[in-house]
Amino acid sequence: MKALKNTWYMAGWVHELENENPLGRKIIDIPIVIYRGDDGELAALFDRCPHRFAPLSKGRIKGNNLQCGYHGLTFNCEGSCVDNPEGGHPPKSAYLNSFPIVEKDNIIWIWMGEKEKFDVSLIPDYSIHNDKSLSFLYGHSFVKSNYELITDNLLDLSHTRYIHPGFGGENYEYDHTIEVQEQEIYSKYYVDSSPNSEIGEAMFPTKGQAVDEYNDMRWNLPASLQLEVWFTKPGDKKENGAVNWAAHILTPKTKHETHYFWASGVSKESPLDDKTHLNFLLQAFNEEDKPMIEACYERMSGNEFWDMKPVVLKVDSAAVRARRTLNNAIAHEERSDNS
Repeated sequence: MKALKNTWYMAGWVHELENENPLGRKIIDIPIVIYRGDDGELAALFDRCPHRFAPLSKGRIKGNNLQCGYHGLTFNCEGSCVDNPEGGHPPKSAYLNSFPIVEKDNIIWIWMGEKEKFDVSLIPDYSIHNDKSLSFLYGHSFVKSNYELITDNLLDLSHTRYIHPGFGGENYEYDHTIEVQEQEIYSKYYVDSSPNSEIGEAMFPTKGQAVDEYNDMRWNLPASLQLEVWFTKPGDKKENGAVNWAAHILTPKTKHETHYFWASGVSKESPLDDKTHLNFLLQAFNEEDKPMIEACYERMSGNEFWDMKPVVLKVDSAAVRARRTLNNAIAHEERSDNS
């Protein structure tokens, strides 16, 4: 599939490895197995045993190594076979590709490109997940759509007026600005003195009084986004209101499927309880965003986005900028590979 390789993709949440079993995940059409050895370090290998092609994610962790669950060939964190329990020396041809992997901010990041080019400083900042004053909910969904279409949805929050009644609906009348800082794109929405939304009232109760709302979305290559939402009294500093931090991190599974990793955090002092918070999130994405995005992608019938000559609106500016930045990065990578 057409995807940027020399970049960091989210492979999962750190807590997904707490059960001490290997984790299987397909990323840009490549099957990956991730595990934590006894030394506490993470490893990522190509998820297919070279003997009978069994998924190693169905195997077991043995010390710092990973044993195939079919015939017992065992591989170290670098992908070399270190044990053949059926007798004889480990076959030299039994070798798996390994991938650089890092855990940071409760996120597992994997580098799918050239090992000598990986750079930890390129990992997007989600340090807000380490803030002890906040309470976070974490999740992982699958979307039957190319990941760029989901990026469009996240950078263009104007659709809130039409499919998200709990987040403002028709009252979501906004001013939109875009900022570009090196490889980061910010899509910012400001709602001036508007009736409080359902989620706003749950976080920042006003009992019928109007609020100002700030929605600042940050985008990083290739599809890592973070949303900062503030509710305040009209004209007041946003820091005096209530904030919701939300991660929206997209990892292409295949050309036509996407891993959608999400997190949403509010103050531990917030009146918004976890059950209500989760219901808002699941309603907005599973019942509202996801069905529409999947329906749009189905109507595209496998065609490339720009080949369909889409109508571009003013509010699409951030999404168009992100698409072009990503496509330019992929084209540059492909030219480098062919030179």
